Amino acid sequence: MILLTRKRKELGFSQSKLAQVADLHPSTISNIETGNLKPWKGQKKKIETAMRKAGWDGKGDLFSEVDE
Repeated sequence: MILLTRKRKELGFSQSKLAQVADLHPSTISNIETGNLKPWKGQKKKIETAMRKAGWDGKGDLFSEVDE
């Protein structure tokens, strides 16, 4: 699991809602979270910005692996 998945769930965001706020396709979020897609720099920035708007404190690399 990547930190993004954990933090997204803690904030009560669905993949679809995060995609909407980040202006990305929902399948992009899904593929990033499942490890099927390595996010581009621009995608990372959009996701990080959306997560901050949702209340993420900005600590940690959202795209790093964490224990479940």
